[in-house]
Amino acid sequence: LYTLKNRYNGKPLPKVHIADLRLELEQGNDSAISYPLQDAIGQTMQQGKQTVLFLNRRGNSRALVCVDCREAPECPRCSARLTYHSANERVMCHYCGYSQPVYQRCPRCGGPLKRIGTGTQKVQQELQTLFADLEVARMDADTVNAANTHEHILDRFKEEHVPILLGTQMVAKGLNLPNVTLVGVLDADLSLYNDSFRAAENTFNLLTQVVGRAGRGESSGRAMIQTMVPNHRVIELAAKQDYDAFYELEIGLRRVQGLPPFGDITQITFTGQDEASVLRGAAKFRDSLRACLNMPEYKSDDCTVLGPAPCFVPKINYNFRYSLTLRCKMNKPLRLLLAHLLRQFSPGGIQTEAQFPGQGGQNRVGKGARLHAGLPAQDGDGAIIDGEALVGHDQAGVKLHAVAQSRAVRAGAEGIVEGKTAGLDLGNTDPAVRAGKALAEPQLLRMETARSRQAYAVDHRKQARLRCC
Repeated sequence: LYTLKNRYNGKPLPKVHIADLRLELEQGNDSAISYPLQDAIGQTMQQGKQTVLFLNRRGNSRALVCVDCREAPECPRCSARLTYHSANERVMCHYCGYSQPVYQRCPRCGGPLKRIGTGTQKVQQELQTLFADLEVARMDADTVNAANTHEHILDRFKEEHVPILLGTQMVAKGLNLPNVTLVGVLDADLSLYNDSFRAAENTFNLLTQVVGRAGRGESSGRAMIQTMVPNHRVIELAAKQDYDAFYELEIGLRRVQGLPPFGDITQITFTGQDEASVLRGAAKFRDSLRACLNMPEYKSDDCTVLGPAPCFVPKINYNFRYSLTLRCKMNKPLRLLLAHLLRQFSPGGIQTEAQFPGQGGQNRVGKGARLHAGLPAQDGDGAIIDGEALVGHDQAGVKLHAVAQSRAVRAGAEGIVEGKTAGLDLGNTDPAVRAGKALAEPQLLRMETARSRQAYAVDHRKQARLRCC
């Protein structure tokens, strides 16, 4: 194992200070910028240097809440609150893009609306209030477009010596700005508490990366991390840039819980506009999977199937979302088993245990569900799992996604699991392989026909352009 123990230019790492936001609230400061960070920004400007501020949330405020009835405007398409954007005075859903004008009063009770939370737009306004005539370059999904690209914003920041660059993850990695001597992380807790077991790892990586933007030139750098939990071990280690200690902490927790790299987590998500059908389909798939795992061939694998449970965002763009979680050491037989069960929803492979009940009638191949399977692959498997097919009941309208997280690189390509494209022996006695044998030849024929048609169309367009010239 090769380690890089020194910075590329031989400069020391920035000195990091942790600002306790609880003390700021006790002192009456409820803004996004603590008093120590305000002083540091002022000193940096006096020295003719530049500052990078990082906040991983765009928009003005996280939500608008009624003071009287405490209701917050929600997206009609998703189960998420609308985010307030002050630039166009609208509230927007960051999942489906829905937006509407801001109400002056609560539409339910007529009470006043209060803005809660902080986004990059609000921080920009606070900076311009604290420092008169301050120019701030903001880089997030709301400001970056075809006319105002990343390169344009960064070139303007460097060439015109804009005092502050404020942004989301776009400013956290890969930037070499020699004149930047101060980095401020406005809310280090945003990524620390989420639904991913990699929350601590992602927070540590994000903090160490953004802190490293300071002091890359001749002048030394410093950084300030604002947090509500200054004694959190991950925050402390990120401030010290102590990767070895963080690794020992995180690897111990994952070993106890059986998380990667000691085990694999596969999440299968079911989505559809009929919530009852989605939930019943997920439950039937779970029962089928558990029945297979109880067979003698798989009992030694010690697999646990959790769910179905609502996803972190239960509804997006009118589609309800439920998921199953499979926790085990994902080996080749288990991958083939899971692929075999998923393939029951493909044309010619509909099975009763994989049905999606609708409103009357029998399950049959037709318009309904779409299947996407993304499973972990390992060297030698030759599995290609990213097939798509229209299947299910006419009334079901269920969409099935299988998304896997594992140590291995995810396999994705056009085609099916078994067959000639997968490099597997179609004469294999494994049930999952035999099940794919009947589907392999017609599917390959359709794939070759589609490729031929596509090649013909491309060639035809090339000839047309040559004739025009």
